[in-house]
Amino acid sequence: MGPTGAGKSNFIHTLAENETAVGHGLASYTSGVSAYRLKCSDDIDIVLVDTPGFNDTHLSDRRILEVTAKWVKEVGKRDLQVLAFLYLHRISDNRMGSASRKSLKIFQKTAGKDFFSRVTLMTTMWPDPADTVEMEESEVREAELRKEYWAMMIEEDSKVERFTNTRESARKIVDSIIIAESKRQWSKLQQELVDQGKDLPATEAGKELHAAYEDMVARQNFLMQQLRAEMEKAAADPVTITALQQQLRDELVKFKNARKEMRKLESSREKEKHHILITLFFNFLWFLARPGNSPR
Repeated sequence: MGPTGAGKSNFIHTLAENETAVGHGLASYTSGVSAYRLKCSDDIDIVLVDTPGFNDTHLSDRRILEVTAKWVKEVGKRDLQVLAFLYLHRISDNRMGSASRKSLKIFQKTAGKDFFSRVTLMTTMWPDPADTVEMEESEVREAELRKEYWAMMIEEDSKVERFTNTRESARKIVDSIIIAESKRQWSKLQQELVDQGKDLPATEAGKELHAAYEDMVARQNFLMQQLRAEMEKAAADPVTITALQQQLRDELVKFKNARKEMRKLESSREKEKHHILITLFFNFLWFLARPGNSPR
């Protein structure tokens, strides 16, 4: 798992270069999830599952979570359990952007704290070791990830590994997972969907996605306050107002799309309450963002 573009498919194809995709059963429950069977030894086969990443250009985050959850639920019904999670992150990223932070938070809720010991936090897209400057910068970013963003999971025995785009490094990572396997255990999302019979919106991962949506509303509220304050000034700057209005219009487009997605995820009991509040808020934002609403 991991954000779009983190290298999930490349890792699987590097590791299972001569393997074929699982054409039935495991891979056939949903589109967007691919599964590959890998023979590790004479008596050990594993299935590598490639899930779609959040912040995808073609699928909404809501749809991606639904696709992943459906696969997890269906294999759980067959009494199959996720052995471990590999969470991928590009070491080439200069900073941990909002999309990456959101992806990590949803992943943490998907795995659950009790499952963190079965999580490998894997960095990808490492530079050529001969490039000492890039290597030093990448190692600084890795240290920051360990200290700031992954610390909680590392404390719960999550492992950190580097995938250097070779089959040897990929196999080393998978072998460490197989060696560590000692007992059957459900991930948090499997527990909630299969054992507890929860709908996706009621799971911790579903709630985290909704929290990301609320953060978007908070950003728009901040922009709205800035715009209103500027419009109330005696000597308001028309250029600043125009810029704020454009930012707000851009955010409103994202807001409208997110609202549609979250309403699909919400339970029917919550829909009516949120529909009334969101519609009023949306109409007020749109009124302020209209070009004609500027100080006279």
